[in-house]
Amino acid sequence: MENPMEKTIDFALLMRALKRFWLLVVILGVVGAAVGLGAAVMLVKPTYRATALIFAWSDVEQGSKTQSSDGDKNKDDSDRINDSRMEQEMALAKLRSYQLLTQQLTVGNLLMPDFQALLNSRKLRQKIDETLKVKLGDKFTPKYKLTAQPLPRTRFVEVSVMCHDQELAPQIINDAVRIFSAEARDMLGVNNTQIIDEAKVAVKVSPRPILYTIGGLLLGLLLGGGIGFLIDYMDKSIRDIKDLENDFNLPVLGVLPEVSAGNGGDLWAQDTKSTYGEAVRSMRVNVEYLLPETGRAKIFLVSSANKGDGKSSVMSSLAVSIAKIEKRVLLIDVDLRRPRQHRVFKLSNKVGLVDLLVSKKSFDELVHRDVKVPGLDVLTCGTIPVNPTDLLGSRRLEDFLREQAQNYDYIFLDAPPTLGFADPMILGNLADSTIITCDYRRANTDQLKVIIDRLRKSNVRLGGLVINRFQMQNRSDYYYSYQHYYYQYMPDNEQDESVEAAADNQKA
Repeated sequence: MENPMEKTIDFALLMRALKRFWLLVVILGVVGAAVGLGAAVMLVKPTYRATALIFAWSDVEQGSKTQSSDGDKNKDDSDRINDSRMEQEMALAKLRSYQLLTQQLTVGNLLMPDFQALLNSRKLRQKIDETLKVKLGDKFTPKYKLTAQPLPRTRFVEVSVMCHDQELAPQIINDAVRIFSAEARDMLGVNNTQIIDEAKVAVKVSPRPILYTIGGLLLGLLLGGGIGFLIDYMDKSIRDIKDLENDFNLPVLGVLPEVSAGNGGDLWAQDTKSTYGEAVRSMRVNVEYLLPETGRAKIFLVSSANKGDGKSSVMSSLAVSIAKIEKRVLLIDVDLRRPRQHRVFKLSNKVGLVDLLVSKKSFDELVHRDVKVPGLDVLTCGTIPVNPTDLLGSRRLEDFLREQAQNYDYIFLDAPPTLGFADPMILGNLADSTIITCDYRRANTDQLKVIIDRLRKSNVRLGGLVINRFQMQNRSDYYYSYQHYYYQYMPDNEQDESVEAAADNQKA
């Protein structure tokens, strides 16, 4: 049984594609209309139609007329007998007259296939061609079509010709009906024919530019809509945050806008009124809802779909934002393949987590305290090991995280990308929640689906998604409304501050 929801989904996809590629649809529609009009005017050869009208009846009418005359004679004889019989004969005459007309019309309709066959016969066409060649000479071109059409409920027959020469069409049809009348008498027994109207001019019947234009417009719109739908269907980038949440059954914890390259290395120090700073604070609020009701620290694993998605910058910004609300935060760089946090915070990476796991050095000897903001401690990677997967799967790391969970409100683990490495699956089972970061500019929903399915099969508890480097000019996304509102709100706030500063200067 067909699922009605599938139709709704398909219609929604089509409407989204039309909304996204409406300009392409309009352009192709206009181009199609122009091509149709050009084809009608320049490419299609015009066709002209000329008509003539003839009146025809068969021998049955003569017999009927004889019967009618006999009826009239009988009626006259009956008039001499008595008046009552005269009225009966008059009624009978009317009935016979009606039957005569009906019979004539029926015979005419039955003769129409014969008329059409006669018009298309080789004998008639040959006679018409010979007659026209004598009259027109080299001007005559034997490319024409003859048709016969009865007028409804009459004994009139309309004979028409279709050809590409407007001047020759009337001559062709006039000679054709004369020859046709003669052949109809000889072959079909239609002894009484009369030409009522001869053709004087021919009218253009095709092509009709308006029809070609409308047809080209519709084809162009259909082609544009099909191309747009195909592109939209094949496009696996993130287009709608709501659809992303519904497809993966995961909340989007944050949408961080794209910032200039000059600010990329110091994102947590952005102006508190910046769009990026506001987005980080919104993400912080969403992350706080993931905390369990118990008071112990929440351990978050932050990974990404691919390398270069900006997970380290997102994670450092989130850690700083949480530390600013007087929370104790520990950030651990567990990416033992391409560590990044020491570069983000400009810290030494000579010793770190690896040394803690393979040597007897204590945590206090290796951790960097109060980095950039009070309450934020950072444990860098340290020496890159030969076997990072085995080291991350050791019991000592699990014991270390359980111990530090008693000392911190939040613990963030900066893990390697999920695609292609087993490290996030191992570390995900040590964390209370895993956050996946993806770059909006190059995210692939099919790839995200593979990553999420892979983590879920490994029993990793997923907390949500973070969209990084979101391009705010993408107005189709509902997050744009929030960013737009933020920009509209800020000038008033700045104006109030300038007014207050001017008032303070006056008081001084």
